[in-house]
Amino acid sequence: MNENNKLVPVAMVIVGLLIAGAIYYRPTAPPTDNNQAAVSQAEALKQAKASLTKMAFVSPTEHLLGSVEAPLILVEYSDLECPFCKAFHFAAQSLNEKYISTNQLAIVFRQFPLTIHSKAPTEAAGAECVSQLGDNNKFWQYLDKIFAATPSNNGLDLALLPKIAGDLGIDQTKFNACLNDNKTKSLIDDQIKKGLDIDVNGTPFIIALGPKGEKIMPFYEPIPATWSDTDKQIISDLTTAYQVEIDKLRSAPTK
Repeated sequence: MNENNKLVPVAMVIVGLLIAGAIYYRPTAPPTDNNQAAVSQAEALKQAKASLTKMAFVSPTEHLLGSVEAPLILVEYSDLECPFCKAFHFAAQSLNEKYISTNQLAIVFRQFPLTIHSKAPTEAAGAECVSQLGDNNKFWQYLDKIFAATPSNNGLDLALLPKIAGDLGIDQTKFNACLNDNKTKSLIDDQIKKGLDIDVNGTPFIIALGPKGEKIMPFYEPIPATWSDTDKQIISDLTTAYQVEIDKLRSAPTK
């Protein structure tokens, strides 16, 4: 068994978790049997792959953790009240020292607040305001604090947002003004539209950009054999770290 094939079973574990627990932007009818489920999943993957050709290029001005020159870039469409986005965020952060800080991996964050999470758009706006009033590092620190604070699924008290921004050195008066500015809302709406243009239908929605510009969905399809051993190992490590974070979610006591 080559290294590429070794990664497939691990990735399929995550597929099951995402199918069982992902939160969808648009409701779909449940399959009536396992065969139909397999067909539906295969068709969804085919449609998603076709849509990825329309995905916007990664820009150095985006919310980027790492270098835009990294050989492997993961683009994440995320909702700050989605528990699985929280799990992915901390899984990706666990790779920072080994892969991101060494310019082998970069993460791009794109906003995709779900309609079922009424607080998520405001939290997303807060992230954009922190980015505008601070810098890219403050943006990522804000995400860390929001995901650490929220129990997910609309559980965060929005009154905490100015305090979180203030803790990062952001002027709270300017933050509140930005939070209520229609331009900020338009910025979020534009990111949602671009997500919908490539058929993003749930969060976290992850696309891996390979060394030759390939676009793959790493938790849903095999890693190309042409990828370097390092790139394959990054996906394997991320899959393992995500599994750990999902286990934490499932074992957390309910309130």
